[in-house]
Amino acid sequence: AQGTSEYAWLFDYTDGCTNFGCNTSDSSNPGYWTSTRRVDDSTYAWFVIKGGSLYDEHVNSTGNGVRPVITISKSNIS
Repeated sequence: AQGTSEYAWLFDYTDGCTNFGCNTSDSSNPGYWTSTRRVDDSTYAWFVIKGGSLYDEHVNSTGNGVRPVITISKSNIS
């Protein structure tokens, strides 16, 4: 691994992500879907891959995961 990324949680559990600073790799998961489709082409949605990059993928693609987390700002927690 090349060291821990500040944003490692965004791409943890993706295939080969330890080379990009994640904490845990999962060879069965190429990446995670986001909930957002492309504005100009709704047949594509945004997808996070092993390096933390965001790119568009056709919505009919199979084998991709869904990240079961939410992010809450510290200012919203008392």
